[in-house]
Amino acid sequence: MGHWTDSNVRDIETNPKYTGYMVWNRRGRKNRGNRINPIEEWIWSAESVHEPLVDLEIWLRAQEVGQHRFGSRSTSNTNVRHPQTKRSYLLRTYLFCDSCGRRMNGKTRRGHAYYVCAPKKGYVPEGHPAPGSFWVREDALVAKLDEFLSAHVFGAYRRSLLAYNIQELGVKAQREREDHITALRHRIDDITVKMKRVTRSLELFDNPDPDLIRDINDRRTELRERKAALETQLTEAEEQHEQAPNADLLDVMPVGDIQVDQLPEELARRLFEALRLELHYDKDTNRLRVTVTLSGATALAARQRGAEAINVPGQQSRHAHAQVEDKNEEDVMPTISPVPILGVPSAGFEPATPASGGMGPKGDVSAFDRRKQRAGRRLRRPMSAHCP
Repeated sequence: MGHWTDSNVRDIETNPKYTGYMVWNRRGRKNRGNRINPIEEWIWSAESVHEPLVDLEIWLRAQEVGQHRFGSRSTSNTNVRHPQTKRSYLLRTYLFCDSCGRRMNGKTRRGHAYYVCAPKKGYVPEGHPAPGSFWVREDALVAKLDEFLSAHVFGAYRRSLLAYNIQELGVKAQREREDHITALRHRIDDITVKMKRVTRSLELFDNPDPDLIRDINDRRTELRERKAALETQLTEAEEQHEQAPNADLLDVMPVGDIQVDQLPEELARRLFEALRLELHYDKDTNRLRVTVTLSGATALAARQRGAEAINVPGQQSRHAHAQVEDKNEEDVMPTISPVPILGVPSAGFEPATPASGGMGPKGDVSAFDRRKQRAGRRLRRPMSAHCP
C-alpha cells in the first residue's frame, strides 16, 4: 500500500467530479503547460451525472479557503517551539511565484532575507524562469509594499487614485469580456463541427454495429451537453454588467503611513490577514502584483488593524496627511454594503507608474451557474510594478 501524500490529498479536495458534475477544460494543455485553468473557464455539465460525494456549494467554499490555507509556519509565532527554527519571514504565506503559482519560501544569505521559488527537477512548469529557481530580496518587496499601503489604502489621496484606477480598469475589463465572449463562440463552433463529424461517421456504414451506434449516440450526447453549457456561459457573459465598487470602504480606513518592517511581526500579520493581502512576483519582468481585498464583512477589522499599525511607537508619518475624523461603529456601518468587494490596486515600483488595479462585486451565488463560477471570481485585479 502506498502512502498518502500532500499532493494526493489536495488532488482529491480540488477535484470537481466529487460534486457529481462532469467538468471539461480544467487544464490548459496547449499554452499553459497543463496548469489548471481558472474556475470561471471550466465547462460544467448541465446536470449531475452521478451521485455527489460533496455538495457543490460546500466544494466551492472549500476552494476559496484552500487558496488562503495556512500551515505551521503561517502565524506570527512561526515555529518558535521548533528547536531548529532560527528566524521567521514576514511575507511567508502571502508571496507567490507568478509563473507557477507556488508559494515562495524564505531563505537567508549573508545576513539578508530572500524569497525563493525552486520547483523540483522534473516539475518545472513550462515558461518558468531558467534554470528553474530564482531569488528576490525581502527588503525590496517590503519597501514597495509600504509605498502601496501608505498611498492606496491608508493615504490621504486614495480616493483620487481609486478614481483613476476605475477608469483604467473599465477599458481593461471590457477588453477581457470581449476576449472571453470570442473564445466561447470559438468553442461552440468547434463543438458544432465535431457533432457534424460524428453524424457523418454513422453514414459511412450501411449496417452499423449496435455497439457503434451506442458509442456514437453517447458521443453526441456528450457534445450536446458541452455545447449547452458553453451557450449558457455565453449568454451570461453577453448580459454581464460589472457592478460599481463600493468606494466608501476606503473611507473607513485610517490615514497614515505604514512601515511593515517596523511593526511587530504579529501585528503585521494581523494587518495582512485583515486586508487579505496577496503578492505575486514575476521574475521574467521583475514585476510584483499586490492585491488587497476589502468587503463589508472585513472593513472594520482592517480599519482596526490599520489604526494599530499606524499608531505603533516609532512609526512616524513621513508626510503631512490630513486626519480623518474617527467614526464609531454606528457611523461606519450604514456606508458599508455587504455585497460589493473592493480590490485595491498596487502603487507601482520605481520608476513610478500609474496604478491600474481593480475593483468589482462578488458574484450572486443564488443561481446554479453563478455558484459554479463563484470560486473563480475573486475580483482582485492588482497592477504590476517594477521591483528594484
